Amino acid sequence: MDQVRIPRMRTAAKIVAEIRAVDPGTEVTEYYIRQLVKTGSVPVVWAGNKALINLDDVISLLRLGTDPAESEPYAVGGIRRVEVDEPNRERRGAGAGKRERPHTQPTDQSV
Repeated sequence: MDQVRIPRMRTAAKIVAEIRAVDPGTEVTEYYIRQLVKTGSVPVVWAGNKALINLDDVISLLRLGTDPAESEPYAVGGIRRVEVDEPNRERRGAGAGKRERPHTQPTDQSV
């Protein structure tokens, strides 16, 4: 009969503990493991609110490496900063934003 290999499912904290047991000077953190879960880089089995991650998948990922993260524009609540060329902007300071009346010549209304 063939032996069935059971996956070594661990929480993020226990994965870091296993890695530290082998390599005490590791820079792998629990936060990093959670980010792998959040981005979908490693498959997860959810047991209620607990994410169970296959230890061998994490080790394989660390061995193979990942692509560098792309920087996204800084956004607050879905609003991102838009850069504007300063020379093309209207003057700032007092009166900025006020509309000026167009100059008109007084009309002579003599009949």
